Amino acid sequence: MESPAIIRNPKGVPPNQAAIVIDGLAALTSALATNKTLKSRLEQCEAEQRELVKSCDLDDETALLKIIKAEVLIRILPDRAWISSSTVKTSAADLLKACHAFISGQLAPLLSDLRQRTKADNSAMEEIAAMDRIVIIQHETPVEISTIGDFSVAEYARQLIACWKKAQTLLANLSTNSHAP
Repeated sequence: MESPAIIRNPKGVPPNQAAIVIDGLAALTSALATNKTLKSRLEQCEAEQRELVKSCDLDDETALLKIIKAEVLIRILPDRAWISSSTVKTSAADLLKACHAFISGQLAPLLSDLRQRTKADNSAMEEIAAMDRIVIIQHETPVEISTIGDFSVAEYARQLIACWKKAQTLLANLSTNSHAP
């Protein structure tokens, strides 16, 4: 007999959509960190160059090489940051698409199943309603954006995964309780 905790989608959606969301979240987090590092490094190079230009000994080759290095980095880093920003936008859009697929393929069917199983349990229904409020945002969110309401796509993905884990736990508890003597 199949475990009741595993929800099979009749459309044949693969059961690894949560993993796709988690991987997408990791990719977006990495892209955001890279972008932040590049911007910080650019600010640091600009400040260092200003200080070196003001105070270095023009006969000191090491100081002049530092100025040249800072100048080269100041010219390169904005392009790298632009590329990184583009990667962030793409990663955010990909993550949002994965979130939408996860909701329709796994999370919504799971919540629907939970609603059917817990109609008499008010506390469970309240938990499911709270999860539904997070899920419903998908219908209002175009894929081209990087923020949803007051939080980022990354935070949205984290909340969806948390909902999914909570729903899985609730389903497991219901299954355990239904088999109890």
